[in-house]
Amino acid sequence: MRRIPIGLLTVTLSVLMFSLLAAGCGKKPNDDEEEGPSSRGPSKTAKATPKSSLKPVKATEYGTITGKIAWEGDKPNLGALTDSLRADISKSADKDYCMMGKEYETTEQVYRIGKNGNLGNVFVWIVPEEGHYFDIPDDQLAKFKDSTVTIHQPHCAFLPHAAVLFPSYTKDGKAHPSGQKLVVLNDAKKGHNSAVQGGALNPFKNALLQPGQEETYTLKPDKSPITVSCGVHAWMKAYLRAFDHPYAAVSSVGGNLEKKEFENDESPTFGTYEIKGVPVGAKVRIIAWHEGLEYLSGAQGKEITLKKDNVENFDAKQK
Repeated sequence: MRRIPIGLLTVTLSVLMFSLLAAGCGKKPNDDEEEGPSSRGPSKTAKATPKSSLKPVKATEYGTITGKIAWEGDKPNLGALTDSLRADISKSADKDYCMMGKEYETTEQVYRIGKNGNLGNVFVWIVPEEGHYFDIPDDQLAKFKDSTVTIHQPHCAFLPHAAVLFPSYTKDGKAHPSGQKLVVLNDAKKGHNSAVQGGALNPFKNALLQPGQEETYTLKPDKSPITVSCGVHAWMKAYLRAFDHPYAAVSSVGGNLEKKEFENDESPTFGTYEIKGVPVGAKVRIIAWHEGLEYLSGAQGKEITLKKDNVENFDAKQK
């Protein structure tokens, strides 16, 4: 039998292990997934409407949508979910450092329920009438030029856990970049990686991040939720949604991102959201989605006609 030199075998195994680590935890792109701007929402047809045939939704007045996500009925077994998370952490070589994080970094990440009984990290967005797109006014577009949405890794959790992006918009039948990009920053003292995975329009991308390093991603509007995961610490995951308009929000977890205070369950704003600059008079559907509960009022959402001030609340409960 032919023998393989020990040195060659060692190098081969090292390369294989590095490749598996770099792959992260992202799933493979789904080739059957429908393409098209995320603002269209779930479609009943297999084909997306060509941008060139879409009609613009214009307005002379713009308003605001506010609301809350109220938890109804029995809560999930949060203690059991946290025990499962910490069991995963305990198997890591970095377990001591990971457990140095704040409580919201070391407890279950799916159901963030505030002291006021509202649910945080729920995505809420609007969808125009079929065959239309939102014509975004210049003053709104200016706010997103060269802007970033930053996901931090202070210990062993992605924070914020949920975020929306506005990477591009439709104008005169064509897609144009808004200038907003995603940044994943490793501000921990341990190595991480960021595996970003969406639908057909945002295939798997991955970067190994040493302490202090960051990676910038240019995303596209996507009908699927986009995940950020870590192959070094497999329990780490964040959720993103990318739209072709800025009319989307995530219900608050009471944090202050400027101060890197990512959650406060005693905040009176916990589980509330605000969407600014919506076109008054437009007929739209408003949709709410949560990673554990999925669509809160059905995949098609609620039909509403936008006013100057709109209040749209949602209920959340176990299925």
